[in-house]
Amino acid sequence: PAHRLQRGTAMDSGGRRCFRTAGQIYYGDVVEADDGGCTRHGLGIQVVTAATVSGENVIWGRYKGAWKNDKMTGTGSYRWSDGSNYEGGFLDGRPHGNGKLTWPEGSSYDGAWANGEMNGQGSFYSAYDAFAVHGLFVRNCIRMHDGSWVNVARRREQSRAARLQIGALPPPVAGGPP
Repeated sequence: PAHRLQRGTAMDSGGRRCFRTAGQIYYGDVVEADDGGCTRHGLGIQVVTAATVSGENVIWGRYKGAWKNDKMTGTGSYRWSDGSNYEGGFLDGRPHGNGKLTWPEGSSYDGAWANGEMNGQGSFYSAYDAFAVHGLFVRNCIRMHDGSWVNVARRREQSRAARLQIGALPPPVAGGPP
């Protein structure tokens, strides 16, 4: 959808604009419509903000990269407030193509993505238990040598949740031992 520019929000001419819409702040290339609206298209930075219960504004995420017809499409990087980071290809706002996702504790997946899922040749490493696999992923799953399928995204989330239990070991620190 085209964003309406409010008077005085344009940072400069030449197709670059800065605007705020519903907690999202964008600065970058746009395509301007005849009616004064604009569509994010080209290179840009978007910061997603939210408000806490007490009303304090916080940064929820930050994207820097390519836009096409108002969607994150092309090469870029997205950093979430928890420290997770994805660098690589995007299609319609989701990881697609080749890219690397690194979670805050140091777990990572580096490889092919399709529609936001690990799909294709890649490598996964869990910092929680040093579980590492390489091969062909299908919708976040990889086939083990015994023929069983392991959903590595679910396995990582289960390991994370187990570390959050009272009396459990603390989560690993990125770059440290599991």
